[in-house]
Amino acid sequence: MEIPKEWKKVKLNGIDTEVGGIITPNNDTLDYDYGRLASRDYNFSNEISDSIFTTILKNNLDLELEKISELYINKLRNTNIDSIVQSQYQISYIVIDHQKAKLIQSNHHKLIAVYMDTIKNSTSKFNFIGYNLDEKSQEEFTNSVKTIKFKK
Repeated sequence: MEIPKEWKKVKLNGIDTEVGGIITPNNDTLDYDYGRLASRDYNFSNEISDSIFTTILKNNLDLELEKISELYINKLRNTNIDSIVQSQYQISYIVIDHQKAKLIQSNHHKLIAVYMDTIKNSTSKFNFIGYNLDEKSQEEFTNSVKTIKFKK
């Protein structure tokens, strides 16, 4: 992977997968996970569900846990999580090493992520994610990740 010269590659120790990352000049980090047991796609549903539960909890401190759980379940039933995801995240596709990869971006959350379910017709998966990145770093990341070449 070709990265801007000011960025630094970091190799981390993984147990079942190859893991590593990049540190930008702003000390922002981007982490990757590659292999058969690599993490799956970013789970928006969990993030949104956690946010709903936290909001209910903060706004109802005097309620019993049972009542809070009831409010939470009712709120989840009436929430169209897919529409929230589409309104907060831009999902597109790019090509990495002649293969389709999902690119997820959110300027609001300052998040960028790339996911691939299969690599070169194998069972390997790949994800690369960064948080709190400014727009310039997101653009540099997108350009860099397109230069990745997977080993056969």
